[in-house]
Amino acid sequence: MADTRPILRVPVGGDCNCRCSICDFQRNEPLSAEVVNRLAERQQPQLLVLDGPGEPLLRPDLEQLVHAARRGGAAQVGLITNGRALAYPKVAKAVASWRLALVAISLHDPLPAAHDERVRVPGAHAQSCRGVQQLARAATGATEVVLRAVPHDGLKRTLDELAALGRRLGASRLWVDGKDAASMTSGGRRPAPHRSNDGWVPARFHPDEGAVSLVIRTGCRNACSYCTTRIIQEHARAAWPLDDLTVFHRALQQGREQGLDALRMVALEPLEHPDLPALLRYARGLGYGRIEAWTSGRALADPAWADRLADAGLTAVDIPLLGATAAVHDEVAAAAGSHGETVRGIHGAMERFEVRWHAVVVRQNIPELGAMLEWASRLGLGAPASTLIPSPSSDDLGPYREFAPRLSDLVAAVARLEPSAAGTILQGIGAQIPPCVLSAEPALSPGLVAAVGSLPPQTIGDGELDDPGVADKLPMPCPLKSRCAAAGRCPGFHRQYRQLYGLDEFVPVSSEPQSD
Repeated sequence: MADTRPILRVPVGGDCNCRCSICDFQRNEPLSAEVVNRLAERQQPQLLVLDGPGEPLLRPDLEQLVHAARRGGAAQVGLITNGRALAYPKVAKAVASWRLALVAISLHDPLPAAHDERVRVPGAHAQSCRGVQQLARAATGATEVVLRAVPHDGLKRTLDELAALGRRLGASRLWVDGKDAASMTSGGRRPAPHRSNDGWVPARFHPDEGAVSLVIRTGCRNACSYCTTRIIQEHARAAWPLDDLTVFHRALQQGREQGLDALRMVALEPLEHPDLPALLRYARGLGYGRIEAWTSGRALADPAWADRLADAGLTAVDIPLLGATAAVHDEVAAAAGSHGETVRGIHGAMERFEVRWHAVVVRQNIPELGAMLEWASRLGLGAPASTLIPSPSSDDLGPYREFAPRLSDLVAAVARLEPSAAGTILQGIGAQIPPCVLSAEPALSPGLVAAVGSLPPQTIGDGELDDPGVADKLPMPCPLKSRCAAAGRCPGFHRQYRQLYGLDEFVPVSSEPQSD
């Protein structure tokens, strides 16, 4: 049955940077995130569009409105804007990181003079056109960028010419305002259903850990450079719908029947799912004791939401740290303000849950590894529970190049740390680095190198190689292993790594290092 829930347009209020002749705009009271949240909860719209009067991109808290809509239950969130602010690359990049379903940029005429006369701002046409280009480039297919036409008697050229202009700028199509609501969405088709049973990822059972693992599809405030979900989603130009969480009920029952008593929730930010409290209560009712989420931590900056999750049964969180400074953390997260909200989320989590953290080592944060450990210590988190060097997620080297650290650069940076910090980092990542790269760094203690363990063999379950991105995560054996004394504990490296950095770093070792 088709989803017939409404497409809801919500006026954000506030100021505007145009004074259109067809609009009787007067600055009004900005709509709060709480009101947006209540509207979404009340109507459960298929698509909630943040709209004027007022220019949404002048709202400094616009991102909070987006997440308030999602948390209230909006399946998809969209935006109508005059696009002038998007001409600035930083703004376009920030909007792209919100993973909106749709951004419609208003253009009143294909002729610059006619458009500028209508909005009463010289140069507005050029800015709006540049905004379309910047967002289409930054969104890379995750957000549909649409040109919006408002029909009026003074339209100097045909809608066909406006549509052609939109295509040249990178917009996917022309949406003519005033048509039925469904025409706002792509080609007249509605977005993915609010609660989708299509494409959900089956639960995984880990008897050795006593745990059930759930991949929960929902929104995320970050757009991390290394995120497998993001990379696959953008590669397929696909939406990432909200899961109908009732699909996991049977798996949770099966887990308890097998004696499993821990639940782990992972993937694209489980704590942003508006139905999560109900799933937590269901799991707790079945007898799950430890209920853990791997999360950016940003949702926990909202005390009321954190309290709801705690009351429903969440007991533990594992939060990634992406850098010691806001500049690096936000660059890796591809989301302005991520660092500050993550810190607030950590403080909120420590008041309610067991908190662990893991370090994600990427090209951008190599210089901050020691500072990350110090920062975590000041926050009261201690040593990382794990340390990860992200794997590639597609054949496209572009996304991998964004984050992939050169291993010899990483090892050199670790060698410059004081011994205890170096030992902590190597304990987490050493087994992910070929021994020859470790041994080749003269400043690294041979004792630390000798203490590095080995990884268990890579295993992929039946049928999983068909899943997008899985095969790309399998490392290839080093072609020099037959001449290397340390081949038995070499993890190999990814095919994309070799394409990116070559083989110069990998020199067979003649003998294993000895402990101090």
